[in-house]
Amino acid sequence: MTDTANHLDTSSEEEVRRLIGSGKPQTALRRTALVAGGIAGAIFLLLLGLPIVDITARYFQGRGVPGGLDIIEVALPGAVFLAMGSAELSGTHVRTPLITNRLPDQVANVCRAIAQTIAALFIAWMTYASTLKAFDSILGQEHRFALINIPVRPGRAAMVLGLLLFLAVLIAEAVRSWRRVVRRETAVEQEMEGLP
Repeated sequence: MTDTANHLDTSSEEEVRRLIGSGKPQTALRRTALVAGGIAGAIFLLLLGLPIVDITARYFQGRGVPGGLDIIEVALPGAVFLAMGSAELSGTHVRTPLITNRLPDQVANVCRAIAQTIAALFIAWMTYASTLKAFDSILGQEHRFALINIPVRPGRAAMVLGLLLFLAVLIAEAVRSWRRVVRRETAVEQEMEGLP
């Protein structure tokens, strides 16, 4: 591994430690998020390749992949939700620290902790609702009726798994933020790429 790659890996590790802390549970959470993000990335690549195959088949054979668009429609949400935990840990989710970076340390820590708690509660509700819908889909053997019958169950299950992982990351971040509040730690300025 080159020095640049070591530096990038180290800075990424430091960012994750800052977000969720360190220890065996945090390491397991980070690894699980990376695996889920990798699976989601593979699904995205397959979904990007499907239209190419469809267009090529239409050109050479006069007909495309049966249900190709429907497969993308069913698989894409599951892939997006699978990647959410990894995106949060890597800092690629939308962040708007314009106000909290300008607040006094303790106020900034309290604001961030409250916001992360609210986000975790919202995602917990979303996970609950999605889990109920996924169970209904599994028990009812839900399919997307198109040129071919496409099972919806795997996509709904992936959404629930992705939401559970995202919830675990948000809870870890909220706990870490509340610890900063209790310990009266100096606020960690959030990165604002491209802003002064």
